Amino acid sequence: MEGKTTVTEIDEESRPAAVEGASPVEARIMATFPELTGQEQRAATTILEHLEDLATYSSADLSGLSGVSRPTLSRLYRRLGYRGFAELRHEARQAGIPIGPSHGVQAHLSQENRNISHLGRLADGRLQTAVQSIMSASDLVIVGYRNSYPVAMHLREQLVQLRGGIRLLPLPGQTVAEEMVGVGPGDTIVLVGLRRRIAGFEALLKMCVASRAEVILIADNSALRYADQVTQFLPCSLDSSGTVQLLCHGDESGRPHRQRGQHTGRAAGGAAGRADHRRVRRAGRDRAPLIGL
Repeated sequence: MEGKTTVTEIDEESRPAAVEGASPVEARIMATFPELTGQEQRAATTILEHLEDLATYSSADLSGLSGVSRPTLSRLYRRLGYRGFAELRHEARQAGIPIGPSHGVQAHLSQENRNISHLGRLADGRLQTAVQSIMSASDLVIVGYRNSYPVAMHLREQLVQLRGGIRLLPLPGQTVAEEMVGVGPGDTIVLVGLRRRIAGFEALLKMCVASRAEVILIADNSALRYADQVTQFLPCSLDSSGTVQLLCHGDESGRPHRQRGQHTGRAAGGAAGRADHRRVRRAGRDRAPLIGL
């Protein structure tokens, strides 16, 4: 229809180069992320974490999920090249992202396929560079806390079949700082940082970088703000089907994301509301996220 403008017509010239395995919305965020403010990065990370069910949210919902004001979200949409949230959501739908929640075995399989397809973004040479760093390092240190530890341990068990000189941290009764003495140039540190990360994760990352060893960070998109601080950032998708992920995928402080329309104890008022809220928070602390690998 004459006079009607589509997303493609508006932003074709400013559209970032395609990232293999990434949706157009994700490609825009990845290309713009280093230039965003801290609050904008927080909002962009929330969008990345909810791409698969983006159509079920409003801009107000995203504001509540991210803890970022609606004016900040509006600025983020414009910096990504959209006139507003409706246009961003439209492009997500055009890319084939589901327009609503789905359930069952088929939904789970579909999500797993999408998670695997996201590995295509590593075809730009990052993965091969990381492999070369791991295999050529004089000393290889693999670090993982909380639910990142089993992933780090599994990686170590596979690599010991290919090379020696591998250490897995942390060790029982020891601090990472003590075990990192002597690590430096010529060595490689693989830091696994899947959410939920420990409170001191940023300090840990800075210590690894300060050692002057090559640092490879394996993490989900919520760690995207650390990408420019490390030698290689290898992103992985942790999305899973089902409503349980809303409890399991908490933020770095251990607080679970609220579902649409869910009120906190304070908003609900009364002792019963606060007790319900405490139970939700305990569930978020006690459960590890579902890893879609």
